[in-house]
Amino acid sequence: MQKLKKLLAMVIAGVMVVAMTTIAASAQSVEPMQSISARAVPVRGISPLSDYSATTTLTSSSSSGYATSTASKNAYMVKAKCDVNNNGQSVLTSGWTTQNNTSKATSGTVKATTKVCTYTAYGESQETATSVLYGSEISKSYS
Repeated sequence: MQKLKKLLAMVIAGVMVVAMTTIAASAQSVEPMQSISARAVPVRGISPLSDYSATTTLTSSSSSGYATSTASKNAYMVKAKCDVNNNGQSVLTSGWTTQNNTSKATSGTVKATTKVCTYTAYGESQETATSVLYGSEISKSYS
């Protein structure tokens, strides 16, 4: 009878530990992603007279981020890239995502390896193969 009571007490304690772990895990909040944008400017070539424009948007939280480059209309080329600087310890990159004959490109997602980090989004676009290259970058830091 004594062994049965000890066994039952151990089972109850085990169930309580599992229940507490589940409650603690579900109480963790997920940080929402935030977006910031920068208007692209001509970086190479003569500024066109057309109504073409472009923006680069960084969408990030303290744990991950990605870049989106958006042109005001279908463009010859649109590309986006996102880097994360992990508190000076390392820099991870999504690499360039390039799209042709469209108005938008979204990079892959990069994940931070440290709590203190800086995400930088890069965007480039060209209205035609011979027109001016537009580009911009925007950064956000977390600590």
